[in-house]
Amino acid sequence: MSGFFSFLAILAFLAFVVGMIKPGLMVFWSKKKTRGTVCLYLAAMVVFGIIAGSASGGTPAATTTAKPITSSAISSSAAAVSQAAENVAPPVAPASSAAALKPYSATLSSGYYTVGVDFPAGTYTITAVKGNGNVTTNDGSLNAIMGTGKEDMYEKEYKNADLKDGTVLTLSGITVKITSKNGVDVTLKNRTNTATKSYTLSSGNYVTGDDIESGTYDLSIVKGAGNVQTEDGSLNAIMGTGSEDMYQQKYMHVELKKDVKLIISGATIKLTPSK
Repeated sequence: MSGFFSFLAILAFLAFVVGMIKPGLMVFWSKKKTRGTVCLYLAAMVVFGIIAGSASGGTPAATTTAKPITSSAISSSAAAVSQAAENVAPPVAPASSAAALKPYSATLSSGYYTVGVDFPAGTYTITAVKGNGNVTTNDGSLNAIMGTGKEDMYEKEYKNADLKDGTVLTLSGITVKITSKNGVDVTLKNRTNTATKSYTLSSGNYVTGDDIESGTYDLSIVKGAGNVQTEDGSLNAIMGTGSEDMYQQKYMHVELKKDVKLIISGATIKLTPSK
């Protein structure tokens, strides 16, 4: 009988050693596969060793006195466990996306900017650079009147703007600089765009799907000055070649849906498919 429990003690010790190296191989009764759990094998080894010692010799188990486990023995076992843990090579961590995190800043003029496509998601400080106008997001997290004017109504800076992936940031009449508070993942997604041609358009009415392709365009002034708007209200800008404080010279990423009328008055503009 003592030989059997001695064999079990040896098996428990071997399981303990293997488990300290690779816990996942030996811990099968729990989802938490840690070295702490593996220490149960060490306890089992001690129990089997005591039973084997009690069963050895000719005396009944009731009269056999087991050798007490002293504090020095416990300390030695703990030291052995600690040394074994130190000798185990730490698991190799997978390549972290943190390596791709970088500070990000960009200057954005009037237009529509999709987070994750035009700039990375993150927490930003937004600073007015030129002009005065509205800075909003389609999720309602930001709605500010910003500008470089001296009037109290204009905010010069907006801190900790949390711009999440897929959110659309709209700038109207103003150029701003965005600066990330921390490092961000600068990997961007490609824009899906059905527009393939560029157009130079003077004053008039133009219907998408008929006069121009539907899609997303960057608008830039060619000459003159006047109103540029869409019948569905998605665009309402004063564009011109004069002072940038009065006229918008660019309007980025304007989506012109099918059958929408683009109305131009007093200006000639160029439409270029947004990238």
